[in-house]
Amino acid sequence: MAILPVLAVVFVGIGGDDAARVDKQMSALLHKDANVATATVAPGELRTLARHGDGARAIVRGLHADGVVAGEVVSAHGHVTLRVIVYDGDGRMTDLVETPLSGRALTRGDLDVLRSNLMPDVLALVHATPSEDRDADGGGDKDDAPAEDPKAALPATSGETMREHDAAPTETADASGAVSADEALALATGGESDGVSADTSPDEGLRIRAALGFGLTGRGFSPGPMSVAGYASAPVGAVRVDAEIRPTARTSLALVGERALGMTTPGLADGNAPTTLSRWQVSAAYALVHGAVRLAPLVGVGGRDFGIASKDPSRAPDSHYAYVVAGAALSTSIGSRVSLAGLAAVEPVFGGDEPTEMAFGEASRWALELGASVEVRATEHLFVRGSASWQRFSWTWDDAGARGAGGAIDSYPAGTLSLGADY
Repeated sequence: MAILPVLAVVFVGIGGDDAARVDKQMSALLHKDANVATATVAPGELRTLARHGDGARAIVRGLHADGVVAGEVVSAHGHVTLRVIVYDGDGRMTDLVETPLSGRALTRGDLDVLRSNLMPDVLALVHATPSEDRDADGGGDKDDAPAEDPKAALPATSGETMREHDAAPTETADASGAVSADEALALATGGESDGVSADTSPDEGLRIRAALGFGLTGRGFSPGPMSVAGYASAPVGAVRVDAEIRPTARTSLALVGERALGMTTPGLADGNAPTTLSRWQVSAAYALVHGAVRLAPLVGVGGRDFGIASKDPSRAPDSHYAYVVAGAALSTSIGSRVSLAGLAAVEPVFGGDEPTEMAFGEASRWALELGASVEVRATEHLFVRGSASWQRFSWTWDDAGARGAGGAIDSYPAGTLSLGADY
């Protein structure tokens, strides 16, 4: 069998929102399976190549390569799709593959699809016979020529694989250089194999996130017409710790801890009294909608405590709550670095001391919680998050008659700026 010349085929990247991990995985896969090198183009040029737009032919020719691979991660209508296009050295599109993704990284199945549907044409370019008259037609400014492929006009996304090959060509590459099944899984989950590493997606495999933040918090207790003192604090400093584990793409376990710093209550009979304000909460969530938009119902349990170190009988009552959480979290991304999230939950109280029980009887208590956050990714693993939350407990005394009319409202607003990391 004749020895085929090995030509220079280059990979110029994967564009689109939050595509860094897919880009790294594609680069590793193409290098391992076909010895494809990497090249850099401007973001606008990458977008043109990934969409086979006007000017794609001139961009390819300007790279002076024998083949070019480009792609894009497309999010539309809650679905994420990877589109990859292969060009020959003359700028003609030789392959177009679109495959749906379950997250923001390639799984073992995704890599198998790409190896079957894309790699044969890449290998064909790697071992093709060089064209001696590539530029004999007068140069590379023929962007207005009709597309050579009927799929040249691309939709935003199809959600389906647009091209399948019956079988990969034989005797075009040494099988020992191909990515094995175990190596493919390593590429998909961020492991290492033969010196090739790939980043992990937040939505694929085990992920751990943690953040430490400082902000402001306070308390507002309004007892209505009852003969109980109210409470309204000025905002005070607070520290907050967040931790999250995602064992799978759709499941997550979260822990939140908050504590006020240096809080005191003035104007009491025994002077300014040290005051504590703290909270903890653990929850589990499962994403029913998973993609560009993530919607995850959640359940959990938590506790909140407020106490004044004073024996003044006229002071506002302490509050101690043990509650269950039933709610939902909604999140979405804006570009590759910014994400928004919101939370709404109902939190029935099932335990905790009631200082007013002796006077008014046992109270029915439940809470409503709302939260929102914006997160900006600073580096590959570091992020900055600004968040705001509001937790409102309602008290009612069914057995207190007129003495308990109107019940009571106990509110806890908070705002935090956090620095975090994920791996």
